[in-house]
Amino acid sequence: MSEKTTRAVGMALVSAVYAALATWYAFVCDDAYITFRYARNLARGYGIRYNVGEDPSEGYSNFLWLLLSAAIEALGLSPAIWVNFASAACGLALLVLLAKVARDRFGLSPFASFTAVFALAVFPPFDVWATSGLETMSFALAIFVAFERLVLARSERWAIGGGIAMLAVALTRTEGVLWDCVIVAMALVVRLRAGETGLVAKFSQALGILLLPMLAYTAWRGWWFGSLVSNTALVKAHLGVGSLVRGLKYLLMYELTFLAWVPMLLAGIAAIRRELWAGLAISAMAVGFSAYGVLIGGDFMPMGRVFVAGLPFLYLLLAFALDRLPRAGAVAVALAVILLGLLPGLGDVHLVPQSAREALHFRTTDREFLSELGRWANMKENTEGFLLRGRAIRDYASPHDTLVGQAIGAVGYASDLFIYDCYGLVTREVAEIPVDPNAGWDHSPGHDKEVPAEYFVKYAPSFLHMRVVQGTKAAMLIKDSLDRWEVTEDVKDRYVPEYVELELAGETKRSFLVMIRKKKPGEKPEDMWEGFEASRVALHRELKRAAAE
Repeated sequence: MSEKTTRAVGMALVSAVYAALATWYAFVCDDAYITFRYARNLARGYGIRYNVGEDPSEGYSNFLWLLLSAAIEALGLSPAIWVNFASAACGLALLVLLAKVARDRFGLSPFASFTAVFALAVFPPFDVWATSGLETMSFALAIFVAFERLVLARSERWAIGGGIAMLAVALTRTEGVLWDCVIVAMALVVRLRAGETGLVAKFSQALGILLLPMLAYTAWRGWWFGSLVSNTALVKAHLGVGSLVRGLKYLLMYELTFLAWVPMLLAGIAAIRRELWAGLAISAMAVGFSAYGVLIGGDFMPMGRVFVAGLPFLYLLLAFALDRLPRAGAVAVALAVILLGLLPGLGDVHLVPQSAREALHFRTTDREFLSELGRWANMKENTEGFLLRGRAIRDYASPHDTLVGQAIGAVGYASDLFIYDCYGLVTREVAEIPVDPNAGWDHSPGHDKEVPAEYFVKYAPSFLHMRVVQGTKAAMLIKDSLDRWEVTEDVKDRYVPEYVELELAGETKRSFLVMIRKKKPGEKPEDMWEGFEASRVALHRELKRAAAE
């Protein structure tokens, strides 16, 4: 076969394996539905806001992704389906570009280029975040394109492509502007060391493409939201000892789960001498996302979501290492990298014992320690449960009811009710609460400013708590719910417990919506609290009899 045919066959194989794994891991996380709700309200003509009827607050961090979701909503399609296709396509484009950079820009061997790209295509964190409903993969693509154009490209028109890519980076993620600054600094060093001329004009062109639209966008944000600091930044961005320790645990958990990460980085750095300055920039990007993950105090989501944008740089370093090794050694290293990634990501098989990984447990809101694969499965299952909960409260409540929530994504999207957010992502009042300097020791990432549901009693929400329970153990789950909610005595004169049976579409099990809701006129809260346990016990007996028949 010709070299061109060989490349085509290789990329076809990479694409097929990537598509299969991305499909196997496909999911939509709860946070994606926050963006979808903003997008739906935009498509309906309410502007970019989460709750219709209140001043808008910036509880998203992915403007371009929101606009894409709004366009999908306007077409009457489901963003939960179609943005995943867009995300997976970004992942495929990233693999193709990585192969091109390794082969054409650095002249690495076909074996080294193909093997590094294939290893990335089968790396579980890359495949998990190929979907999710979030902008993770599109951000990774925009970052790599911006770096390739500004730092690596040798064409005369690199500034135009670099400026456009930097704009995409800045508008895809809130922190994208910071990464643009990092990439520009690296580009200046690399191109000055290479003796390139005309840099003032070229960088002025690239920065002009970035800055003029960003000034307009920033002015609009300040006008629409009344602030240039988003809720997401207020909730998640703070420094403290507790936060940094949690971030370090986050990084170490990732490294001890996918053991090939550090050796691959070190081997790659040792192999970049022929492209010293460009290689150092690549290494800095690979390490930079790790440092960023520590600085922000980690991330609740599984499989190193924060590190995904750094993976193409890490695997480019792997290509450098494979190109320098003898073929037998290169094959051995490649197999080790692939297996060390696949074992914990597909089979939940770990070389590091669970006791060592449990010592790094940083998701303190989890009732029990979960592996990264277990956390992914749990997140996928939770989203399905939240959607069910949202549909249930939508069927029971009136359109003008309000509720308090913690996981507000799928519940908010499915219910379409006004929501007070305990974590502050969409409720500005909570986001502006000063953070405890020691936060991080006993909070999961993103939960440092959590307030209890009863914080919002002053606004008289219709529902303080609610949950859907199903099946023969429903009555036991109702008791578990009340125990967890811990309603205080000074609220019990205004809010009462109740459960109702609902017929939910597609559900074969008996389903009950259990809630703490605002009392209705004529109801006696004391009687309802006292009689609730007897009613629950009666339901328990009924369900046991039905199961025995």
